[in-house]
Amino acid sequence: MNIDASGLRQELPRETAWLLTGPSSIRLINGEIAVNGYVIEEQGRQLTVPTGRSVLIYAISSSAIEATKPLSRVNTNAYKSYYSLAVQSTDYDKTLIIGPTDCGKSTLFSFISNISLVEGKPIILATIDIGQNELYAPGFVTKLEASNGPIIPGSITGNTENCFVGAFSPLHVLTKYFGCASKLLTNNRHIVIDTDGWISIWQGIESKTAIATAIKADNIILMGLHDKVFEYIKSRFTDTNIIKSPCLASSTKKTREERRTHRDRLIARRLLGAKRYSINLDAIPVYGGPLFFESSLSREDYSLLPVKHVVYAEKGPNGLVVVTKHKIQTRLPGIKILHEGWERGLIAAALCNGKEALAVIERIDYTRRRMHILSMCMPEAVLLGSAKVSLESYSGIIS
Repeated sequence: MNIDASGLRQELPRETAWLLTGPSSIRLINGEIAVNGYVIEEQGRQLTVPTGRSVLIYAISSSAIEATKPLSRVNTNAYKSYYSLAVQSTDYDKTLIIGPTDCGKSTLFSFISNISLVEGKPIILATIDIGQNELYAPGFVTKLEASNGPIIPGSITGNTENCFVGAFSPLHVLTKYFGCASKLLTNNRHIVIDTDGWISIWQGIESKTAIATAIKADNIILMGLHDKVFEYIKSRFTDTNIIKSPCLASSTKKTREERRTHRDRLIARRLLGAKRYSINLDAIPVYGGPLFFESSLSREDYSLLPVKHVVYAEKGPNGLVVVTKHKIQTRLPGIKILHEGWERGLIAAALCNGKEALAVIERIDYTRRRMHILSMCMPEAVLLGSAKVSLESYSGIIS
């Protein structure tokens, strides 16, 4: 291996497989390679692998590349396993990939997409992985039409269509989760769908079978699942092609902190260049949250409440909602108590020209009845979620 001014030159012998981990980039000097199934033979073609992601590279012919870090040699079977599964799936209209986290679902997702593009077939990419949405941002179900390759997890770009779920796990938002999946994925053909890894209990498995039924999936790939789960799903979908595969990725599991860091990175990418907007709560509707459903109580009524230091209160359909200056642990029947600042870092969707885009709540000014948000546009309405992010993580990216 020689080092030159541009990086590392590495020779890739014919029919060898390699792993490139991010953050990194490579440039093809000569030869012909395939990156997650996408064939590259254009001299000088460059591609980037983002932090926290990796790609498999196969040297179709003896090739030379220039890289920002060395590639690691891997067994060719690692590449061929993904390739074989992908080839079996490119002729189906709706492919759903199901499996645990860190099993190789996203890599297989990119292989199927890339091979379809190489074969000249149109392909729609979609994800219901609301915790690690690689196509748009966590908290959303997303789809986009792919036109160019290679498709690399973590760096996929395009005109997305999004549906806001508002959480990073489907566990407590199953209605929104199913609704968004059905809304975006029902009427499409030639679509490949990545899913979240919530399959450790039967409720998680049932959530995937319900989505497969709703979207009429004709190809389901089960990765790293117990034989009993395979037999169960096979019995539920007698007219559907079912493919069973072991996990194809490394057995190394990401820690909770690593997954949170990756989620923050995905959100930060969509907030890049966002602006601060001050929303008049009497002019722009806010949906999905515990407040601003009906009119607020008068300040004279605050003294009648069995709660001290009231900042704001309103009577909603499920009883009173009270915001207090300090945290109060006491539970009172018929009263939901929030402390001032409860909304800080809450993810949301800004409705702009009828489309749902990521937003984050900074604070609420109850005196002036204004909500301050980070968003790419001035919204027509705001949908509040239940998940939160640390606003400190995004300092310096807001314009």
